[in-house]
Amino acid sequence: MSELHNSLLELIRRTSAEIPDDVNQSILASLEQEKKGTIAESALKIIDQNIQLAKRKSQPICQDTGSLLFYVDCPVEFDQITFAETAREAVKLATKKGFLRQNSVDSLTGKNDGTNCGPGAPTWCTRPSRPGSEGAVGSGRGGWRRAWTARPAVAETRRAAALGFEVALVRTPHYYQSQMTPDTLAHFYRKVADASPIPILIYSIPQYTGITVEAPLAERLAEHPHIAGIKDSSGSVQRAAEMVCVAGEGFRVLVGSASTFFASLLVGASGGILALADALPDACVELYELSTGGKIAEARALQGRLLPASKALVSRWGATGMKYALDQLGYYGGPVREPLCPLSEAARKEIDEALAPIRAQVAE
Repeated sequence: MSELHNSLLELIRRTSAEIPDDVNQSILASLEQEKKGTIAESALKIIDQNIQLAKRKSQPICQDTGSLLFYVDCPVEFDQITFAETAREAVKLATKKGFLRQNSVDSLTGKNDGTNCGPGAPTWCTRPSRPGSEGAVGSGRGGWRRAWTARPAVAETRRAAALGFEVALVRTPHYYQSQMTPDTLAHFYRKVADASPIPILIYSIPQYTGITVEAPLAERLAEHPHIAGIKDSSGSVQRAAEMVCVAGEGFRVLVGSASTFFASLLVGASGGILALADALPDACVELYELSTGGKIAEARALQGRLLPASKALVSRWGATGMKYALDQLGYYGGPVREPLCPLSEAARKEIDEALAPIRAQVAE
């Protein structure tokens, strides 16, 4: 087994079977302070005995070992795909050895395969870092979920809340496309919002789902106190303007298209969640500040400079182009997952040319 696999296995064992020394000392101190012969003293003695027994036998200190969450500081060039694969194998072996209870249940089928691995389990949060720096640029705290039906969507929002996220981005269900009427979507989002422990954002991306959230539906959903707004990635400035007009001040209209970001802000959009910001965060923030600060001519000029990059990285080459651009800009993009293929030489050249004006401006 690899060194990474062995290290993760030991980490899982210690996390499950041991508690921090300061916690253990606090329990012992409380035990000393309790009156002899009391129920409280007896309970604390049992707790202390269980702590020592779990540590000695490398068995779970609790009957329910819960959900596994890995927090990883990732240096540049860190292979997250290999880490995820290795972590899953370590979790399976840890479960087989008895370090973990067989807790993980598939939220769709209700089945437990006894490995603690499956859709959404285990979970890892990665934070990029670079030697000598504080880390890579991060976006606002939030989460985007992939669930297509209400029950797993609710489960994902709860998982996001447990990880410390403040909002969940919930994409429109779309598998039974002909049945995804405004009434059906309204029912879905209200049900998720009612059960979610954190506010949710509607995610409308019709070019991939075939489902468009229009202004009348946004107006209906804006009445729900737990629906904070919408990310509209349709690229339609008119649609964004219509939503701003009907939804009210408490409902945030965010756009997902960098190529129409400037125009959307002018018609009242609150901001954006932009794929382009992964590669060019400073430029996107500057565009927002210029647009909302009344510096229209400067904002228009910057929007123009961003258009080639937005077209090449996002519209034309998508995740593949974005990953390549991140690698070129000193972040970590890494390899794409199949069925996507690596970029051709011509595609890389196109992206390099699109990034050149922005790089030149930064160099100045």
